[in-house]
Amino acid sequence: IMDKHVSTEKGTGCNYSISSQTSFKDYEVNTFHIGGLNEALEKSSQFYFDNKIFDPSNPISIELERRGYLFSSDFSEQMYPHCSYCNQPLIVKSDEHWYFNLIANHLRQRTIKAFNALKCFPASLKRNVRHSIERNTKWKISKRRIWGIPVPVFYCNKCEYQLDLDDNIGLCNRLIEQKGVEGLINIKPEDILPYEIICGNCGSRDFRIDSNVLTSDFVSVLSYKNFLSDQKSKFNDLCLKSNFHNGRWDSLSLSSSMATDGELPFTSIVKYGYVKGAGNSVEKIQIANLIKAFGADMIRLCIAFATHNKYITISEEHIKSLSKQYTNIRNILRFILGNLNEFDPKNDFVSYENLHEIDKWILYKLNRLIESVNQFYENFQFYHIYSEIYKFVVFDLSKIYISIVRRRLYAFPKWSIGRRAIQTVFHKIAMIIAKLIAPILPFTSEELWGYIPNAKEKYNSVYLSDFPKLDKSQNSEDLDNFESDWNRILKIRSEIYKTFERNRKELEIKNLSQASLTIYIDPNYKDFEEIYKLLYKFATADILSEIFMVSKVQVMQPDSPIPDIKYNLEGFEGIFIEIKPTIGSRCERCLIYSNTVGTSSLYPSLCNRCIAVLEGESAYA
Repeated sequence: IMDKHVSTEKGTGCNYSISSQTSFKDYEVNTFHIGGLNEALEKSSQFYFDNKIFDPSNPISIELERRGYLFSSDFSEQMYPHCSYCNQPLIVKSDEHWYFNLIANHLRQRTIKAFNALKCFPASLKRNVRHSIERNTKWKISKRRIWGIPVPVFYCNKCEYQLDLDDNIGLCNRLIEQKGVEGLINIKPEDILPYEIICGNCGSRDFRIDSNVLTSDFVSVLSYKNFLSDQKSKFNDLCLKSNFHNGRWDSLSLSSSMATDGELPFTSIVKYGYVKGAGNSVEKIQIANLIKAFGADMIRLCIAFATHNKYITISEEHIKSLSKQYTNIRNILRFILGNLNEFDPKNDFVSYENLHEIDKWILYKLNRLIESVNQFYENFQFYHIYSEIYKFVVFDLSKIYISIVRRRLYAFPKWSIGRRAIQTVFHKIAMIIAKLIAPILPFTSEELWGYIPNAKEKYNSVYLSDFPKLDKSQNSEDLDNFESDWNRILKIRSEIYKTFERNRKELEIKNLSQASLTIYIDPNYKDFEEIYKLLYKFATADILSEIFMVSKVQVMQPDSPIPDIKYNLEGFEGIFIEIKPTIGSRCERCLIYSNTVGTSSLYPSLCNRCIAVLEGESAYA
């Protein structure tokens, strides 16, 4: 009997294959050609039943040679399977087993169709699972063992007739509910079967229970049904698996659920690696020591940084590298909370229309953060979430927004709209950040929530509040223009800083806060109209000096002559700047250089604007 799976290197594998009647491929080929093989060890075998397995005379070879069917015979030494407990040679014996037909009733096609809607992370997992579904045809779900969960099937000892399967399962279920699985292992058929049950074929009352037990992978695959049996919703959202888990488990769980329930058992599969330390494993004592040293949130942060295809590394070195980032975020959040101590959201909240442009910009960046973090949570990409939050808090919030509004925060009156606008922004950012980090850093988020003004009045815990969602109230076109304008402004700001640093010695100015900036735009510049309108709008609103962090900014008219002493901004060929020291002295309160400093005998070190604030006037409002 020839088949494609037979090779000159390995042969058929029928020497000592454990599968039913040699290997499964051999079983399929023999069933197709001659209707199956007879088992030499069974009583039905006419010639070999009483022969010894390891008889050196090999009566089977002798019989084949006598009949003229033996082509060649020789001795060879090779490894032979032995029992791992008693170290005795194994005797391979084919038995009847239960199989799950994975292609009957178009099960494979129905599973693949439903599988297309399944979310798999990483994406390569979906390809592997689909390949497994397409390749598998049968699934062995029973084996011969003296321990395990017995197959709940009864046979007639006289004619081998099988009793009705549904009745068998129902009887065994009631017994398991009363005595557990152990009660079914040593049970006698007459102890569980009603007396009136007789064999439907021969009328006998002599029965036996199946000698097989269910395989561990079959029990594992269907275990979820037991966990959800008492719940109203019999549905799992997520299957979390290790990347060293049995690859067939995913496909078998899908096929079995489609066969029994007509739907998939879950909507998503996520694969991760094992947890490991500096060596190959992490001990409980080591984790406990790390928690004492760094806190439980740092352990969770380490796990959140793991990717789908790698080990989850937890070590002191890894935690120390992450703790620096964590400390930066924590310090910035403490700064925000420190400036909210007298802020009452109910009375001091400033509407969006009354916010400054820079305030609207940071809220726009916060909205984009909410959008990206929600997407990462949906796709189980936790390693991107903390990076996005870190980038927003450290760069957008701290290095740009706080550095720009610091002057307004400290110099404006407490009751002014300008300062309340900053506090409104701080309050909203603190609320959103606490919610975004809650799934990863629960203790930090709960601690932060406790210090946010009025947060606990509405929700006693951050976990009782709604998770942030993207604010779609603003027009998308307006947002695109808003983003484009601010990208240009911040790019110009960056180039001004670089120009100043390159020419610091020549300018004889210690820092930019001492500088007076004049901006010229060449009318022939390709983006002249857009750049001029943008800079002029910000200069008119008197916030350009705040953004560029200089004492004074002036945007010249297009027809103004460009002086010889000027600097061209890299990347903006038509924009030139003139940097000069600001006339006047530095105000000790707002740190701006002004020629009004020293004009008041009562406040000789302050500028007129700060004097107006101290006198109770609203010059800064």
